[in-house]
Formats: sequence, structure tokens, C-alpha cells
Amino acid sequence: MTFVWSRGRQLLILLWKNFLLQVRRPIGTVVELLIPPVACMVVITLRFTLFEVENRCHLTFDPDPLTLPVPQSVYQIYYAPNTSQAANEVAAFLRDQEFYWSVKGVASEQELVDELTTINPPAPPISLDDDCGGGGGNVSVGCFVGGAGVVFVGLEGDSLEYTLRLRHEVGDSDTWHTRETSFWLQRPGARVTDNAYLAEGFLHLQNRVARALVDWSTEKANISSPPVQVSVKQIPYPSYHIDTFLNWNAAILPLLLIMAFIYTAGMFTKELVLEKETRIRESMLMMGLKQWVLWTTWFIKQFLFLFVSSLIVAILLKYGQVFPKSNVLLLLLFFTLFATASISWGFFMSVWFSSARLGMVVSFVAWFFLYIPFFYFPQHYHTFTL
Repeated sequence: MTFVWSRGRQLLILLWKNFLLQVRRPIGTVVELLIPPVACMVVITLRFTLFEVENRCHLTFDPDPLTLPVPQSVYQIYYAPNTSQAANEVAAFLRDQEFYWSVKGVASEQELVDELTTINPPAPPISLDDDCGGGGGNVSVGCFVGGAGVVFVGLEGDSLEYTLRLRHEVGDSDTWHTRETSFWLQRPGARVTDNAYLAEGFLHLQNRVARALVDWSTEKANISSPPVQVSVKQIPYPSYHIDTFLNWNAAILPLLLIMAFIYTAGMFTKELVLEKETRIRESMLMMGLKQWVLWTTWFIKQFLFLFVSSLIVAILLKYGQVFPKSNVLLLLLFFTLFATASISWGFFMSVWFSSARLGMVVSFVAWFFLYIPFFYFPQHYHTFTL
């Protein structure tokens, strides 16, 4: 009990001392408490003055019978391997389906890729309502005059396996991203776009190859090929909101938070170093004060002040329509952890300096400049490895 009472008494005395020092600089205390809420008020003001939420109705799509548009140049289709009798037979059925395409066999998939990459690319699509390959910059839905390839992997037994290869130019993109589970740059908001597999002819080619495989399989089995009409329809998209403020907020709010707590980061470092510079800490340690009691009291004092700011910030952002769908307790937890990190920052910086003013300046500068990599990392995140 004596040990607990002794340490508890030290803790209370130091807390009283730290709060007394805080109260004796009223301007700094008020600034430290108000800077985070004021930064949030800037965001809220912009929210209600510059940005409006646009409501969009649900979208439905018409069915597409996968009819190939008639090109002004020939559809060039390659298949591999042409050393397989089964592949040649399937290619014959594929060739007979349309009069405006050329089906040519090559020995391997690599030769197929080489052939595709030597074909002049089609005109870049500007809209999807004009001719196919007319050179006017407009490409119809399903047009793949830039060339396509079919690699028959296995045509024996009950398993029919094949691979479709199209050129890598897809609209305004340079790849199909087939090696990625999801695109590295995720766009916020609704994703209402034309299906690339439909617009660029992938599904049209897949339908023709499947039809050829059915005809080939039924002929081998001496049965008639069933008349099947295939059409596809994109899944409807529900009604949604367009809020451009969220895009802007994702970029500006982190910077405002850094600026909101920069005063705390510098002044707290100054307080810690000043105690060391004036030898007050050394005197207290000589009188029996334990190190953990010293650091604990500083943490408690600073945490209580920043918790008040964090609570105000969480309430403002929740009910100021910045994060209206977020749980206010989760917002409070996030900003409290952020404030705790700023306290740890002050502890870290204080051990490197013996001059309070120098420690404060370096803490200010380092706190801001360590935020700068944030501008680089999101754009290059997909290139990083563990």
C-alpha cells in the first residue's frame, strides 16, 4: 500500500503541475483546443457552399443479340494450333459463320500473338454508334477489326477448353488487366460504364467460337445442332448519388488534419524539452520521482486536452454532413488515435534536443514534411511490394 500511495501521490502532484502550467498560458491552450474544430469548420463551410449532391435514377440496359457489325475491313481471326485435326475442323465451322472474316491457323500461341501484334491497330473508338473500322474514329459495339485469336487448349473428351486473345488496345486503355483481381486505381462513386467485354467484341467472338464447338460436337455425334439464339443484357444499376465533395474531401481533409495538429506537435515537444533544459526533470528524478510516472502524467494531461478537440471534431464532421453515414463513435476513435499519435510524436522528438526552441521548430517542420510522401504513395501504391 505504501508503494501504491507513494506513486499515486507523485502522479497527482505532477498532474497538478502540468495542468497548472497549461492554464498559465491561456492563449496557447485556447489555440490548441480550437485549431482542429476550426479546420473542420472550413471543410463544413465548403461542403454547404460549393458542392451539391446530384441524384441519379436507376439505369437499365437493352439486350444485345451479339450481332457482329459489318466491317469496312475484314475481321482477322487466328487460331492455334493448326497442327491439330480437331482444331482445324472447329476453325472450319467458325469460318463458315460469317463471310466478312478471315480465319487463319498458326502453329503455336506465340505465333498467334506475333501475328496479332503486327496488325495495324483499329481507329480509337470515340463513340459506339458508327461503322466498324471506317477510319473515322468511331467503332461499333462488338467490332474487333484489330484482330483476335483463339487458342484451342483441349478438344478431347468431355472437356472443351480454349483461350481468346484480343489486342491489348481497349478503348482508352492499353490493357485488359486480366492479371489483376481489381484495378489498382479505384474510382470513388458509382461505376456505370459500358461492359468492355461487350463493347470490344470479346463476347461476340466467344459466342461464335462456342457456336462452332457446338456444331463440331454435334456433327461428331451425328445429331442435329440445336437452334439457339443467344443474347446478353447488362445487369441494371440502382439509383445513386453523385457527390463530388467526397473526391475533394479525400484529398484535402488529411492535409487539414496535419495542419490542425501541427501546433500541438510543436508545442508539446517544446514543453517536454523545456523541462529537460531547465533541469527540472533532473531535480525531480533526484528527489525519487520514477521515469514512468513522469511520462505517464505528461501523456494523461495531453491526452485529455486533445480528447476534447477530437470529440468536437467528430461531432462536427458527423452532423456537419461531411461524414453523415459514419458512426460518430468510430470517428471519435479515429481522431483520438490520431491525437495519441501526435503525443507519441512529441515524446519521440523531445529526446533528441536540449534546446526547447530548436526542438519546437524541428518538430513543426518534420511533422509537416513527413506528410509529403502521402502525395506520392497513392499514385504508385500498385508498384510496392512487401
